[in-house]
Amino acid sequence: MRRQLKDIRYDDEDSLQKAAAIKNDEILQLRAAIAAQRDEMERLRCEKEEEVQKAVASRNDEVIHLKATVQELRSEMEKQALSFEERLQEQSRRHRDELKQLQQTILTLREAIEKNNTKGNPNG
Repeated sequence: MRRQLKDIRYDDEDSLQKAAAIKNDEILQLRAAIAAQRDEMERLRCEKEEEVQKAVASRNDEVIHLKATVQELRSEMEKQALSFEERLQEQSRRHRDELKQLQQTILTLREAIEKNNTKGNPNG
């Protein structure tokens, strides 16, 4: 009977050791699976972060390009406004010069008419 008890104890211990070994193996597999999942999650997070950074950089480049375009358009608009202003001033100057010339012509003609009227009219 003692022998049977020993055999039972030995079988129980052996079963416990086998069960513990199986559980330890399962724990190791689960830890490895968790580590693999963590690594995969970290890899995905890095990929997403890189995609976000690329998108932000792309948008920043686009903003810089648009600002440059706006500046170019402003410069062109200012040049055109300045050119228009210069043409307008030149036209105004020509108009004034022509007006002065016409007024001078009128004065000259008036004087000539008066002179002519004075010569033809002895009382005058």
